[in-house]
Amino acid sequence: MTDSAPACALLLTPTPPSWRWRDHRPGGPPPSAQPPLPSLDTPPPPAQASPPTAPAVAPVARLWAMAVVETLSGRRPLSQLEGWFSPAQRDLLGQRSAACRAAGGVRLSSWRAQSPRDGVIEVTLTLALPAQVKAGALSLVNRGDRWSCADLTLG
Repeated sequence: MTDSAPACALLLTPTPPSWRWRDHRPGGPPPSAQPPLPSLDTPPPPAQASPPTAPAVAPVARLWAMAVVETLSGRRPLSQLEGWFSPAQRDLLGQRSAACRAAGGVRLSSWRAQSPRDGVIEVTLTLALPAQVKAGALSLVNRGDRWSCADLTLG
């Protein structure tokens, strides 16, 4: 009988095999075809004029968004919003506040603010209730030294 090597035997050779790894990636263009680098004597291109920056609306918008959410959740009384909202808007906040508290509370999921023109800020709110998500929108107007709500919509 001839002894055959088992299938799992390690084959030993006197010299290791020589492997050549070939890189099949396409090469870059030859050095002569590459564009030249700009010299240090060339002045940089002129800077483009940036558009005028809008005033920072985030602090004002965040304050109003938090006031609405605190009122809807019952943490802020409606009497504190007397100079901020009209009586009809305060009534709407009071009605929605009772509904939000009955549903189990409300939290501010996200908000976004923009200023379409000077003295006007539009704020959109995403309000998360335990079982659903509602939307809200505020339009704020600068009346000299203070901001007031021109329009309030709550979903």
